[in-house]
Amino acid sequence: ALIALGAVLGVILFFDKLSGALSSFFDDNGRIEHARIAIINFLRAPIFGVGFGGFEGFESLPENLSPMGPLPAMAHSTPLQLLSATGVFGLAAYLFYRVSSLIPVLKKRTVPGMFSIIGAAVILIGGLIDNFPFDIYPMFYSLIALAISRKASE
Repeated sequence: ALIALGAVLGVILFFDKLSGALSSFFDDNGRIEHARIAIINFLRAPIFGVGFGGFEGFESLPENLSPMGPLPAMAHSTPLQLLSATGVFGLAAYLFYRVSSLIPVLKKRTVPGMFSIIGAAVILIGGLIDNFPFDIYPMFYSLIALAISRKASE
């Protein structure tokens, strides 16, 4: 309760700075076009998707949105990315993995386990507006948090 109260007070006190820092998430920045391309790709291959390298149509986006380095282009949403790349089958497998990894932790709740799950949940919720779960550091953190929570529940 104190953490929630502190978070609410922090948002109230620093609203101007937070809104400025988060404004790039709420600006379009090509997200609408990424979503459109992901949906088109999903409709092309709804069962198994087009693969992570098959994000076609990305070349129509502005220069500053093109992929950097060896990583493939991705949608700005984990569910849309999974539907585009892996189809319904891949999204179902991903959801099964997420739910089945939480069941043991939620059956036998411990403080370290719950805090680890909260940390991983923040990354996964952020994945609704960007593809954080596919970046190496958030992915590594969420897997370590999942391992800690699983071990704590044993």
